[in-house]
Amino acid sequence: MEKKNSQNDLSKNLKEKIKGLFRPILFLYCTSFIGALLILGPSEVKAFSGWDRGNSPSKMKFFTRNTFKLLPLKGFLKEQPWSGDYWPTHKGGVSYRWASPARIEKNKWMYKTPGKGVVPRNLSPIEKYDLYLGNKNFDLTNLERERTGIFTERKIPEWEGLCHSWAPATFLYENPQTITVESPEGKEITFYSSDIKALLTYHLHFNEAPKTKFLGSRCNLDFSELEKEYKKGLISKEDLDALMRRPECEDTNAGAFHVVLTNFVGRKNRSFIIDKTRDLEVWNQPVYGYESKILEERKGASEGSHPRTHKEITLETVVYYIAEVPQTFDLSLSQDSIEAITFTYTLEIDFFGRIIGGSWLSYERPDFIWTQNKPSFKGPFKELKGLYNLSTSY
Repeated sequence: MEKKNSQNDLSKNLKEKIKGLFRPILFLYCTSFIGALLILGPSEVKAFSGWDRGNSPSKMKFFTRNTFKLLPLKGFLKEQPWSGDYWPTHKGGVSYRWASPARIEKNKWMYKTPGKGVVPRNLSPIEKYDLYLGNKNFDLTNLERERTGIFTERKIPEWEGLCHSWAPATFLYENPQTITVESPEGKEITFYSSDIKALLTYHLHFNEAPKTKFLGSRCNLDFSELEKEYKKGLISKEDLDALMRRPECEDTNAGAFHVVLTNFVGRKNRSFIIDKTRDLEVWNQPVYGYESKILEERKGASEGSHPRTHKEITLETVVYYIAEVPQTFDLSLSQDSIEAITFTYTLEIDFFGRIIGGSWLSYERPDFIWTQNKPSFKGPFKELKGLYNLSTSY
């Protein structure tokens, strides 16, 4: 397999680019500081619950039907996406030496000298990749440790990580197996299944997708903190309700969500990603399947519904998604990675039977939904293509 020495590739400009690995679409990241960048001012609340431009299913750039009777009430992907770790920031991201037998867990990410201290097979995924490139300075490893800030005094929330790139990787790429290759010096390097998954995840973090489709908006409020302020008498119940009803915190329109869910998974066997938490934290999860049950059908329109509403249908929908699981040495597909969340909502149907809007009844609801295409293997991850092809040659 052709290899390149990364010493010539990692120019000063490239290092600067890697230091700021955050793509323009910052709201996809599992990081807390994005809230400060994305706080949306209050906007006018619609007089009806049909979707607006930011919630239109057409934004997903996918041929969709919206006639309710033509949309399946149940659907699962033909193949279950693989799972893995979301490589939390507080553990150094993909510089985490997950395979190391170190008894003190913190030593797996707080090591001082990359590439030393453990045998090659127990190094972190990014250390192994540096070795494979012949990069003796471990530039990618050092820059990943700078990105995560594990040596700073900043308190890193445990939910921060690479879920924004782990989630699409689970269905964009095949499940990799363990492989052993040689470094430029002729030394054997074993990439375990989870090492390849980590590098695919990091590749999606670094190389911007050619097309990213996004529906909904990012809620930047911490509902638990607001509840605490209310209980302390710092804000009124009216203030609390008003904040939680801000347009960006009302989340993805329920009707638009059902249209995307049933078209992507039920009709076209394609996954997409939901942020399953409706407030500040971001937990991106790839959708595996769903089951909907009609709870009620009634003619006419409720107060505040879309003005063209002819009928309303209330559904209870169980969405099955892929959750994070610990790293594995060998190729695996765990049933433990499948979790479920239940949403209850009302769909607004026009005279022709088309879904034109909807409203949430359950507290649980997706904050936003999105999907993306594969980016090219390029930059410092150009050589990853060969490793990935070898790991999926089975």
